[in-house]
Amino acid sequence: MRSKTLTYLPALDGIRGVAVLVVFFYHAFHWLGVPGWLGVDVFFVISGWLITRILIKERVKNGRINLGRFYLKRFLRLYPALLTMVAVVTFVMLGLGILVPTLLSDAVVALSYTSNIAMSYFGTYMMPFRHTWSLATEEQFYLLWPLILVALFAFKLSNRTLAILTGGLAVAGFMLKITLATVEYSPLANTSALLVGCAAAFVVADKPWQSTPLAYLGVAAMLVSIAGHMLGLVSNFAVAAVVILSTPFLIFHAASGKGPLVWCLSRPWLVYVGVVSYGIYLWHYPILFILRTSTDLSGGALGAVAVVLTGIATVLSHKFVETPFNALKDQIGTRQTARDAGPFCSDRTGPHNGVDVLDEQGAAQVPPRRDDVSLGGRHSPG
Repeated sequence: MRSKTLTYLPALDGIRGVAVLVVFFYHAFHWLGVPGWLGVDVFFVISGWLITRILIKERVKNGRINLGRFYLKRFLRLYPALLTMVAVVTFVMLGLGILVPTLLSDAVVALSYTSNIAMSYFGTYMMPFRHTWSLATEEQFYLLWPLILVALFAFKLSNRTLAILTGGLAVAGFMLKITLATVEYSPLANTSALLVGCAAAFVVADKPWQSTPLAYLGVAAMLVSIAGHMLGLVSNFAVAAVVILSTPFLIFHAASGKGPLVWCLSRPWLVYVGVVSYGIYLWHYPILFILRTSTDLSGGALGAVAVVLTGIATVLSHKFVETPFNALKDQIGTRQTARDAGPFCSDRTGPHNGVDVLDEQGAAQVPPRRDDVSLGGRHSPG
């Protein structure tokens, strides 16, 4: 269910759809050579942009940010579906006799949003929940970024200054990404894309802006760099930088522009994939792991079965878990007045001319990243 307070733009869900399909094809049809981790970078940019926009909107509307309400809404949006997936997968694996000695402890780690730390610094393998490293990264971002914003807003900095400051942090984050290549799942190694999205939100905070030429140039740069990477001509870091820096222009165009690119991203089937992309992310990886460890399927047959099973699990999760809890989430604060905001608020600020252009649904629809395509190890870093 989408928030009724924000304008819904299907092309933005189309971007999500493309990103999650890239990751799914990387894991299910790995011989195609698609660099699936780039889908994660796209999702991180979208998440940074979206969450910052939501927080800016609340600050402008209410003069403060209600952190307690924000955290509760994020919890209702994300945790029930995660808990359902972990519980069902654990039950199925135990029922099928698939023996993973650390299954139960890894399930606890996944549910605690610490997979990225466990994998980076404690050697935890996290099968079949290895993909939850990206959820952990997002959740840690959701925990810290609002606190940082409240502190920054207290200095009454302009949105332009905040964009420059956040952009500088994004550059520092990318340097950390290079420095910490050997611990690629570390939260410190995955801040750059999130911060680029945050900076992009400040860029359009006062006035919507988009450039059609830059959007098309960004798409072309993505395609060329990805092709170069698949041919071994472009490094992982270089292609990631191109994708991360190009994504904001694509988001701006999808939000405010029109034309062939927006039309393509707004196709109903692709929009639907974007709407349910969180479920696709949650279910496809453990389903592939179970199929590879309990059947003789391989190649295209394995991928085809995974498509069907992931689709079924995703639709059921979306209908019976995500939609009811999203409805509950959207009821929170609908009648809350400023006096109800409580102590978790920043100071009142001045007027704001920005417009909200993205629904709150799916803020953290982040697919798994550079896990080994055989589900048995790690992809080369970077």
